[in-house]
Amino acid sequence: MSTYSGQLTALGRVPFVLVELTTAKRCTDTYADGVTCTATDLGDGSRCYYSWHTCQKTSDFTTGSHTWRFFTQGVPIPKTIMEAYPFLLPHVKSATPVASAIDMEHGFATTEKVKVVLFDAGGRDAGGTALADCPPFDLDKSTRNTTRAGSFWRRWLAQWPHFKNMDVVIWRGFSTPTFPTSELLKVWSGKLEDVTVEQDGTVTLHAVDLLRSVGNLLPPPTSTAMYLTAVHSRSATTLNVSTTVDITDPTTIAGNVTVQVVTATGTKERMIVTAKTATTLTVTRARFGTNAGALPKNATVSEILAFRDMRPLAIVADILDRLDIPAASIDSAQFDVEAQFIGPATCEHYVEKPTEARQLLFDVLEPFMAFLFPDEGLKIRACASGPARIGETVGTVTDASNIASKPQPKFALNDRGRLTHCTVYHGLPEGSDDVKKATGAVVAINDGNYVSTYYGSTREDLQGKTIKAKWLRGDDGYTASLAAVRWARAFGAAPARFTWSAELKDAGTKVGDLVDITSKAMTDAHGAAIVTRAIVVTKTPIGLTGFTFEAVPSQFELLHRAWVVSAPNVTKRWAFIADAGAANWTTASAAEKARCYVGSAANLMSDGAQGYSLI
Repeated sequence: MSTYSGQLTALGRVPFVLVELTTAKRCTDTYADGVTCTATDLGDGSRCYYSWHTCQKTSDFTTGSHTWRFFTQGVPIPKTIMEAYPFLLPHVKSATPVASAIDMEHGFATTEKVKVVLFDAGGRDAGGTALADCPPFDLDKSTRNTTRAGSFWRRWLAQWPHFKNMDVVIWRGFSTPTFPTSELLKVWSGKLEDVTVEQDGTVTLHAVDLLRSVGNLLPPPTSTAMYLTAVHSRSATTLNVSTTVDITDPTTIAGNVTVQVVTATGTKERMIVTAKTATTLTVTRARFGTNAGALPKNATVSEILAFRDMRPLAIVADILDRLDIPAASIDSAQFDVEAQFIGPATCEHYVEKPTEARQLLFDVLEPFMAFLFPDEGLKIRACASGPARIGETVGTVTDASNIASKPQPKFALNDRGRLTHCTVYHGLPEGSDDVKKATGAVVAINDGNYVSTYYGSTREDLQGKTIKAKWLRGDDGYTASLAAVRWARAFGAAPARFTWSAELKDAGTKVGDLVDITSKAMTDAHGAAIVTRAIVVTKTPIGLTGFTFEAVPSQFELLHRAWVVSAPNVTKRWAFIADAGAANWTTASAAEKARCYVGSAANLMSDGAQGYSLI
């Protein structure tokens, strides 16, 4: 309990927003110095502004970065902030990030756009000099208007018309004389998409998040037909092609660039490209289950995506790389941890036609109940839904501090989250969705022995989940069954959704985090509040001072449920070795013993329970 004086001090705090806008292409030379820049000084009103658009000697342009920072107007700027950022501009009227939410149907955290509204006023340019020397406002060069635009953002647009994909970061804090910069809280980050000068004198910035490019097509669509221009023997490793303009340069991605050559009779050969020129491809022949043969002239050539014997998150990382998402923006260490939880599954799939990357990612993640989301640290993370691991931090939420409210009925009929059975089809023929040609693994949450009754409910109450696992090939019924069990465990009962409000200090809670909620909205038979473990699925900023969170209770402890499964050994338990410092068997809690210990040679724990197979 804080003191009265502490409460009084808190009332005097005023929240602020700090918006950062960063370009990665600002020249670091000194204009017309004769050394770094050999351009001729054209005098006031005609000088360079260190952007590519205004450069007068592009051969001397040296790429660097620069950050503009904007502060909430009308709020006193803390001395510490002013000292850290001397060219801070008090232009911010509002900054409104949209909610971060896990789309449980499609496996993505959706954050779409952020809207930043700024006052248009005078100020300083990128170099900190007065804006009297700005170029004329003439974006498309159709006219040469010699009258200066007369405001910061119009001039900025004249200098930086190629603003798309600049980095946007939003920070929040409280205005106090001694506010430390280390307490600035990053609440959003993404890429600038649009700048609009409004009629009321304000400027609106729209930015999108890191997963903005998942709508791109992979493999890239071709602009012109590609075909062999000569006959090639079965041993030839250099192919003569009409054009390679639409083939990905193998030096630009970490994974393989694969092409498929198809003859007039329909024979296919897949090859890995190791180098290319304008009209030749250097290749490794007969890859991914195909055989090398003589190739006739005019055989068609196309780029495809080829994934074989790859772990699901390795495929995800490969797809993100092909979308030009920098490796530094992917939390690879966290990917490795989540890959352990997914288990030993591998995938095989060939994508021969341009397909939205969003769909490809969804298809490979769906069977394992995994999803992607960008966190506040400019990192893309993966989450494979599951129980807390030893050493994992689980947040707490109680009625005393953050009011939990609006729970849906725990066992609402026909709730979309209530799953009665899950079917995973695998081994689908290439390019086919016909489940009659595939093998199905069915898991039912059932107290009886008949799949048709499930809970013993009426037929109208059945809630089935069907997954066409195109990426699980061949006789992979074991992995398909594990995937079905994961869905059955997670959504065996209709989840109650908890919504609670939190202050700025709680903004460290992220989408995908586990929290233990204590609320009288969930009670035992005696009316006492119970603790419910839940996964945070929505995070919505409210004004400048807080957030609303929504969480769905997880059902990962429901190991007592009966399953009807079409594959043997589906209930075999998997584990990975716990981190150093984890409790030993003697001191471990019951929950720890249920997850992280390897059994004897007979695959039994000391209490007689089934042991674990190591991933």
